[in-house]
Amino acid sequence: MSIQKGLTLVVACLLLACCSQREAVTSIYEGLERVASAERAFETEQEPLVLLEKKEKALYETILSLGLHDTAKRQELAIKAEESLEEREQHLMRERSGLYEAKKTFAKVLPLFEEIEENSLKGCAVPLTRTMQARYGVYEQLYAQYERALQKDRELYDLLQSDAISFRQIQKQIEEINREYEQVLQLNRLFNNYTEQYNVKKEKFYKSAGLHIKRERL
Repeated sequence: MSIQKGLTLVVACLLLACCSQREAVTSIYEGLERVASAERAFETEQEPLVLLEKKEKALYETILSLGLHDTAKRQELAIKAEESLEEREQHLMRERSGLYEAKKTFAKVLPLFEEIEENSLKGCAVPLTRTMQARYGVYEQLYAQYERALQKDRELYDLLQSDAISFRQIQKQIEEINREYEQVLQLNRLFNNYTEQYNVKKEKFYKSAGLHIKRERL
């Protein structure tokens, strides 16, 4: 899976002395930045997932270089690949848990947007919240698709642990795996696109509210 882009953490100086929406905007700002901080756990799992994918790919390539006749070595490497897959699943579960916590934090911020009365701020708030909700929806699709891809990987490793297999069987399984991961990549790109849109819309909302902002990456 490609590395997923994370939320931008924004430090803001509250310049809202003349703004009737000061309290609501301040609460929204603090809430949205708690969301960004909450996603830190989600982002931490990205690199380990990619490294484990590369590890499994290297093991598979080693198996192919040995040929299928060295059954003992093939089975040994396939077991290692399956162990790596199980580790990937653990990272994936922690990734989802991290995003779920951030999603719960965001849900607590949503009612605060209803307190906004100024039309200019409303015009920025609606696209912001809709984009984030769409982003979370895409992640659920991404998670489910990645789980399907993992299952196909597991089937391949089980196949490679068989006593008698053919290259045709392997090729067929690899084709199925590639189809699943193509869907993963498409959803991953969509998720990253929503993340970029959200970061831009969040800053636009802050600026419209009169916040002097400084961008930071988590």
